[in-house]
Amino acid sequence: AIVNKLPKIGGVVNARYQYSSEEGNYNIGKNGFDIRRLQINMQGNVLKNLTYYFQVECAGSPRILDAYARWSLNKYLEIKAGQYKVMYTLENPYAVIDLETVENSQAIKALVTEFQGVKCSGRDIGVAVNGNFFQRNGFNLVEYSMNLLNGNQYNVDNNTNKDFVGTLCVNPLKPLRFALSYYDGEYGPQSSKIKRTFTSLGMKFDDCKLLVRSEYISAQTDVIRSVGFYFTTGYYLTAKLQPVLKYDSYKTDRSNSLSQSTALSVGVNYWLTSNSKVQCFYTLKTFNDTSKKDVNTIAAQYLLGF
Repeated sequence: AIVNKLPKIGGVVNARYQYSSEEGNYNIGKNGFDIRRLQINMQGNVLKNLTYYFQVECAGSPRILDAYARWSLNKYLEIKAGQYKVMYTLENPYAVIDLETVENSQAIKALVTEFQGVKCSGRDIGVAVNGNFFQRNGFNLVEYSMNLLNGNQYNVDNNTNKDFVGTLCVNPLKPLRFALSYYDGEYGPQSSKIKRTFTSLGMKFDDCKLLVRSEYISAQTDVIRSVGFYFTTGYYLTAKLQPVLKYDSYKTDRSNSLSQSTALSVGVNYWLTSNSKVQCFYTLKTFNDTSKKDVNTIAAQYLLGF
């Protein structure tokens, strides 16, 4: 009984090799071997329905990724407060070991995980209300999440505004999910804050054999409108081997066709165990702006969850 009340320790180790033809990658250390992630987490219960979760990133400069408490009142209502991955889009909430490809989609990176060049891993600090309705045969027909956030990534807030994020998921069948997400907020210091509004529509089909996941994301940051779309599909040839194909397009300014870039990725996931896998991917990134050279990227990484 005493041991069961002690915090549980876990984490993720992510070793990677990558090569990119992008000019200057050798000079900035992007090509070669690295420890991409070394995440250590701790979780436990304060009360039966009150839990906590804490996670730090130890690779590079140590930083806090997650630090929150979660109070589950019932299956319809859960309150989470602290710093956590925001339930915006289908892709952003993914744990790193579950993502089908080596990298996030271009739109997710530009608008969520690396907005304004700040690598926040899709996290923010605030409070969330989550829940579900109409449980049927082991899955929920409707799931929802509403968040009130600082809107400036991690443990930072430099304006008086709070951002709102809402996501509604409908699951007509156990393997099929449709999602609508909306983000409204302001970013940056009070004297020069920027209005941003994002909307995404997504679908996912996953019957543990065939995977299809796709999202359309439309965004306005200040006066600039951008748009992104990705389509990912994978199929388990065996219980451990999953080839994956992904098409990913992002237009920074939808009024400027030269701002569009397209990435086509092909690769495989091989699961060594239920919580460890090897990923090998090749990606060709092309640009509508012909003054930019195509970028070829090869990446192989090993992820171990413990």
